[in-house]
Amino acid sequence: MLGCLQVLNVGFKKSKEEGFANSHNGEHYRLTQAEFNSLNISFNIQTENETTQSITINKAHLEGFELSNFSKATIEILRSKINKIFIRDLGFSSLKIYDLSSRENASSVFESRNVDFSNATLDKTNLSSYEIVSFYRSTLTDINFISPKFPKEIHVLDNIHYPDEKEGGYYRMQSENYRQIKKSLIGSGNQIEALEIHSKMYSSLLKDKTLSKEDRAILFLNKISNIHGVSIVRPFLLLLLLAFLTFFLYKTSLNEAP
Repeated sequence: MLGCLQVLNVGFKKSKEEGFANSHNGEHYRLTQAEFNSLNISFNIQTENETTQSITINKAHLEGFELSNFSKATIEILRSKINKIFIRDLGFSSLKIYDLSSRENASSVFESRNVDFSNATLDKTNLSSYEIVSFYRSTLTDINFISPKFPKEIHVLDNIHYPDEKEGGYYRMQSENYRQIKKSLIGSGNQIEALEIHSKMYSSLLKDKTLSKEDRAILFLNKISNIHGVSIVRPFLLLLLLAFLTFFLYKTSLNEAP
């Protein structure tokens, strides 16, 4: 665990060579690719409000990374592969996450808890590479998304280690998260991604048990007719089906007429 930091820079450098070598910093050992892939390094960084100025993680290959506490720091996570990321109770001046993905999908986690993502940029962040992605009690309205990749589902988990245990109002909170992400995507000019998140927003709301019967009926009809605005093929097929049925009934009525 690292705390009371003013400036932290962590970088990994690749080399085509292997074994021991000398440099101006002294003797060091260059890992083979197999050794590099087997690294099991985790960081737990706690920022300090009056102390921490900047944190930069560049080209890291980590098993775990936890970032917490409120500060006015500038934080950058760049070109890294990290299997488990926990961002909890974090405040910052600015946050940039660029070209991030998990090392492997199995057991990989991206969790945000009690974080206001105002002044945050997620650029080429591959959230779909994580097995579980959860934003719990986090503000997502003003994230600047650039070329994002989202998972099939974004969870709202109180305990990330028990994803099947969902608290009351889970689907309404999940729908609200999707709404905020949609707003951020529209603000970033990502109209296609916003449309997909729009569909997930209403699909999640449809599962809310407190939803009124009238609203549930509207959302259900919207889902079967156009998948909440995502599909243009389905309404076209439904229109053709309706036209066929109308023609069939018309022909039948003519045959039965005296």
